[in-house]
Amino acid sequence: MRREQEREATDKMRADEISMRRKRAEIIAGKLTVAREAFASRDFRGAISICETVLIEDPRNELAIEIREASVSAENQRKTRTSSARASSVSASSRSTIWRRGSLHRLLHDPEGGILGNDLEAA
Repeated sequence: MRREQEREATDKMRADEISMRRKRAEIIAGKLTVAREAFASRDFRGAISICETVLIEDPRNELAIEIREASVSAENQRKTRTSSARASSVSASSRSTIWRRGSLHRLLHDPEGGILGNDLEAA
C-alpha cells in the first residue's frame, strides 16, 4: 500500500513537471514569435529586449541568440546610417549657412562699394 502511494505521488510529480515544462516552452515560443515580429517591423530594441528575457529563462536558446544577434547588428547599422545622415545634414546645413551669409554680404553691399543697411550685416 505504501509503495503504491509513493509511486502515485512520483507519477503525479513527473506529470506536473512535464506540464510545467510544456507551459514554459509555450511561453518562450510566444515570446520568440513576438521577438520575430518586432525584428520584422524594425523594432530592433524591442526584439533585443524580448530575446534577453528569453535568455534569462533559457540561456542556450539558439533562436533567441540568433534573433538578438541579428537585432543588435541591425540596430548598429541603423545607428551608423543615422550618424552618417546627421553628419551629411550638418555639413549641408553648414554649407547652406555659409552660402546664405555670402549672399547676404553680397546683397548688403551696393555695386559702388557702399554698405546698405550696416546694422543687418551683424545678423
